[in-house]
Amino acid sequence: MEELTPKVIALTKSLQTLGSELRQLRKARGLTLKQLGRDSKVSESQLSAIERGTSKPSMDVLDTIAEALG
Repeated sequence: MEELTPKVIALTKSLQTLGSELRQLRKARGLTLKQLGRDSKVSESQLSAIERGTSKPSMDVLDTIAEALG
């Protein structure tokens, strides 16, 4: 089992915060995961994992999602 170092804990919290904010933005724009996936060309499963804070998306993926959200 991986030891939870301060860096790992901080990264986990950052990813959860990012995911939560992404979910809020998506819902505020009235988009489903399917719609955002279509618009961003990012799979629904990857978007869901990002929103849950279980995926570490690249900057390119985040940029694509941001563009789709407007």
